[in-house]
Amino acid sequence: MKRPFTRICILIFIFLFLLTACNPGAAGGVTPTAKVSATRGPSPTPAPTVSPTVTPLPEITVNPAKLEEVQVTFLHPWTGETGQMVRNMVDQFNQTNEWGIFVIEMAPGSSGLVDEKFTELMLNGIPPEVIVASPAHLMRYDQLHENILDLNAYAASDKFGLSTLEQQDFVPAFWLESLHAGKRYGIPAQRTSDMLFYNVTWAKELGFPNAPESWEEFREQACAANALMRKDTDTANDGLGGWIINSGALTTLSWLYVFGSDPAAMDAIQFSSAESTTAFEQLLKLMNDSCGWLSRLPDAQDYFANRQALFYSGSMEDLLKQERTNGRLESEDDWAVLPYPRGEDTPIMLAEGLDYGITHSSSEKQLAAWLFVRWLADPEQQAWILRKAGTLPLGEKVLTLAPDIVEETPRWQNGVDLMAYLLPLPATPELDLAKMVLEDGTWALYRTGLKAEGIPALLTQIDDIIAELAAYRE
Repeated sequence: MKRPFTRICILIFIFLFLLTACNPGAAGGVTPTAKVSATRGPSPTPAPTVSPTVTPLPEITVNPAKLEEVQVTFLHPWTGETGQMVRNMVDQFNQTNEWGIFVIEMAPGSSGLVDEKFTELMLNGIPPEVIVASPAHLMRYDQLHENILDLNAYAASDKFGLSTLEQQDFVPAFWLESLHAGKRYGIPAQRTSDMLFYNVTWAKELGFPNAPESWEEFREQACAANALMRKDTDTANDGLGGWIINSGALTTLSWLYVFGSDPAAMDAIQFSSAESTTAFEQLLKLMNDSCGWLSRLPDAQDYFANRQALFYSGSMEDLLKQERTNGRLESEDDWAVLPYPRGEDTPIMLAEGLDYGITHSSSEKQLAAWLFVRWLADPEQQAWILRKAGTLPLGEKVLTLAPDIVEETPRWQNGVDLMAYLLPLPATPELDLAKMVLEDGTWALYRTGLKAEGIPALLTQIDDIIAELAAYRE
């Protein structure tokens, strides 16, 4: 699992092997899925690579009368306004649910702290009945502890489950992400995405009436913004203007897909390939040519509003931040969010997020936990979380219940419309580990003085470290 010493070891390993030679392998392509808009429901998803079990599912036979005063521990990562909203929702459930179930909330403060708390509770023999974690983390917990409940039977239950219409309301990509080898590890709780923020007004002034539709056009516009910076008398801004470099895993994965790399095309996640090498070479060249630049501040909103960056990579949660920042800095520039451009191929937007998972316990506690999860997954409850978090809608119905989100954050609909290009990440227990190692490897790409000829060795070492850490965690 993700711990500080592990990240340090990863970086050390990468530095030691930057000059190691390796022959790149091959990778396949990707296809976007699933569209959600305010006027149209999710479109059919291509045939999934993992199908739910066809074995007849047993009916849940627990007597609901036995759930009176059953306590359920709820471990989640939400904080701030979203955390307060979830706390209010738990209080509402405790006061109004018809079964007399009582939920005890635990909110340690982040997904990483949830991971640590879950491990602590497991070691003490008191695991939470409900945990909010990524699908990959739930799968990993089950590999380590064999303690994550298969929710197929609960979701399909005639007495307590989700109707066919309720299941179909979830964006298919999100619903399928929670399945692995026929087992349902969770119910979608929250999803966000990675996208490009783009200053439309400034781009037009630079001579670009249209948003970039390929890497070449993206690079041309980023370099033009930097070239403008070099024309003034202020030498301190000569390195600014283009894309703010982002070494986050979702951003790097997006660029890999732009160049035709598909790390999940093999049986195991694999980054070493000719396509990945090209992607890293182009990203490194973008930086070396000053068309991409490393920022001092962790947040990009001020740079963007001040025309110090034409592009930056952000998430749905950044939409409201950007609107507020532009207002604070009195910027009148028009801006938009874009999917990652892939030329003649369909552009993409990657998504990731959290699920509600349930651990093994008594049959009464399991049913109580499921009824709480089912309540949380109802579009009416989804809407309350969506209002505070500003993330992606999980389905069509929640959009009809929360029109006020568009009124308060007009560009949120812009982000929702990009779901036409949605590409879900693979449902695999190794995904979170792979993302962590990739993020550290990308940090090394930008910050260690790496030359282009060292990129194949870097990608090979990323794969090797993933394999070594996965074996260590077994």
